[in-house]
Amino acid sequence: MNAPDRPKLDVDDLLRRIRDEVARPLGESGARSAGVGAFSPSRDFGRDNAHSPLPDLELEPTFETHSSGYAIEDFTALQHAAFIRAVYRGILRREPDAPGLHHFVQKLERGDSKLLILGLIRYSPEGRRHAVPVRGLRWRFAIERACELPIAGSVVRFLVDLARLPALMREGRQNETRVAAQLAAVNEHAAAANRATYGMAAQALETSNGLAARVKRSEDQADGQKREAETFARAFDEFYAVFEKKFRGERGDVKDQVAVYVPKLIAAGVGTSEAPVLDLGCGRGEWLELLKERGLQARGVDTNRTMLASCRAMNLDVAEADALASLIETPAASLGAVTGFHIVEHLPVPYLVSMLKETSRTLRRGGIAIFETPNPENVMVGSHTFHLDPTHLKPIPPATLKFFMEAAGLRDVEVTYLHPSPAHEWLMTADPAVGDFVNSRFFGPRDYAVIAHKA
Repeated sequence: MNAPDRPKLDVDDLLRRIRDEVARPLGESGARSAGVGAFSPSRDFGRDNAHSPLPDLELEPTFETHSSGYAIEDFTALQHAAFIRAVYRGILRREPDAPGLHHFVQKLERGDSKLLILGLIRYSPEGRRHAVPVRGLRWRFAIERACELPIAGSVVRFLVDLARLPALMREGRQNETRVAAQLAAVNEHAAAANRATYGMAAQALETSNGLAARVKRSEDQADGQKREAETFARAFDEFYAVFEKKFRGERGDVKDQVAVYVPKLIAAGVGTSEAPVLDLGCGRGEWLELLKERGLQARGVDTNRTMLASCRAMNLDVAEADALASLIETPAASLGAVTGFHIVEHLPVPYLVSMLKETSRTLRRGGIAIFETPNPENVMVGSHTFHLDPTHLKPIPPATLKFFMEAAGLRDVEVTYLHPSPAHEWLMTADPAVGDFVNSRFFGPRDYAVIAHKA
């Protein structure tokens, strides 16, 4: 049975989509940062950019702990949560706990000064135990605390801010410079990220181009192999049809041989539209033609296209299909008979066992199964004529095939021996016992059939 065709990969469409995706500006997807220049493929599609690792973007000064003490600016130069983490690491010698970090970040966001928070942590019970020196903190913290006094605190705050106005203006300019530097660093980092991203995209595109080319070559090679296989299969089908004509016999002779099974079908009440016959490996269709002439409903399956074409020319109901696959697709208890003439000797044992099991499943109650095959109990068949057909795998003894049928769930299994050599070929001896023995072994039935029923 031919495998279903796989959908073909449209390599040109794949490459077009990859190129479109790579060439699309990041701004279309909202990914480009403000202030970052547009990407230039000719400038930025470099292998160096694709392979150079990007350093981490650090906008805040690095805080380092040490035991000799700190200046206030070591902490206040940091912003927001980074400031709180630095105070915990420097003053309390540990990482901030989640509630503490959240509490002090909220105080910063409410407008509390960094000096106040630094003093609260330094002069807390835990901070006093560590006693880490912070130069100038004591008196400045005291002023911050005084600014919190009712009424008088406002006056103190005014005077302090007035005194610190020049320093505040200087800090404002420093902050402006620092923010500008941070923005420049962000832009430069984003530009570097763009270059690295597009460098990797270019490399991925190059890789995908190579992969697509290999896929296309593989598909072309597979298509070529498939065409060669189909050409060989057609040639072999034609060859085997000629081979069958020579070694299987004339059509009329084969029909005469299989006619012995027609009464068994009629007795079983099969061959009707409700209980049709399925012939596995129907070949040239002699059996199907005979059943059609007798008014019995039958169809056949085979994989040889040449033989199927000759069947269709006679208006026989046939399909190109694998025997086991055809049975699997057939509903349970829907067939009146399953037949197979000289097919089982072509099949591997696991396949044959599965086919017989499916035969039992698809037969309706009272249905009949008939399989005919060469008889290896005939020495001439087992040692010589069986091997004339190079597609035969190995002969199957009658007892073995009978067991297979019973194991599949079929009942009333019987073996019928058929087609002995003509009498004029028999050996004539003075001792009838010797003659009977020799003739039965060498000139006896050349074929046998195993016939079974579905209980």
